[in-house]
Amino acid sequence: MKKTSFLIISVVCLLITSCDFNNSISKDLNSGAVATGNGLSVEEIEVSVDQENVDKGEFLFGQKTVFKFKDIKGFEMTNGKAFPEMSVAILDEKLDTLDFFDNLLETGEQGTDIEPLELSARFNVVYPMEEDLTAVVEIKDQKSDGTFTYEYPFQVKESEFLNISTDGLSYNHIYLWNQGKQQTVTSDQIVDGRNLVLLFNGLQGFTANNGNVLPAISVKMTDANGNIMIANPNVLSEMGDNEVAESQLSDGIIPVTLSISEGEIANPVRLGVRVKDTKSSKTLEVATTLTIKD
Repeated sequence: MKKTSFLIISVVCLLITSCDFNNSISKDLNSGAVATGNGLSVEEIEVSVDQENVDKGEFLFGQKTVFKFKDIKGFEMTNGKAFPEMSVAILDEKLDTLDFFDNLLETGEQGTDIEPLELSARFNVVYPMEEDLTAVVEIKDQKSDGTFTYEYPFQVKESEFLNISTDGLSYNHIYLWNQGKQQTVTSDQIVDGRNLVLLFNGLQGFTANNGNVLPAISVKMTDANGNIMIANPNVLSEMGDNEVAESQLSDGIIPVTLSISEGEIANPVRLGVRVKDTKSSKTLEVATTLTIKD
């Protein structure tokens, strides 16, 4: 599966409280995270998902995750500046590397005189579900042997409010994206949810002809009064009888756009999406009930 990962490292100034990790090993009993300081110390570490702090490593596929390391000390200063480096590795349960981000700080050779110093790493969770994964963040001092390592165990979970049933077809990930909020939908209560996208990643099991397949996807959304809000017998109808490469489905992402017109919404609404192999009876269905608010 091809993955697109996003990581930004930033340096900001922030006043914080004290929690020293210098020259020590500390384990968080809630998350299982292990912090190891060797010459460098961190006053406080925060992990947040979609701008909300979390204390347990369970993320939904596609969520935006942020690691914040606040008030880092112990750097050997040159002309009043610190010269930090940061790398992040995502490891699978066999400790093989899924992703690696090196030399990520914009400060580079110029260094930074910001104090107190905070380093933040942001990335989208686009890794295998239901596996024991680990994010390993390493901060180094370019001017000394000082290091700080943070190992954070986590799992990628499926959205519980999506009811998914399969009959012959399979998938890697299915998740609902809120275009208005620019984030993964994590519950059946949606604010600013008139523009949604249901994303299918890694669809497999279609009957192939010389490596080509012909899928169909139907969509229906009704409100609490039974009125039809969205109805499309095949969102892929523009393809006609044109087959697509099997790899486009197995290695790519198929988006299904759900645009709700203006006006009052009679909640809750029911959504049903059906993926079908037109050359067999194989299907995959997604059903859910949502409350959508402006």
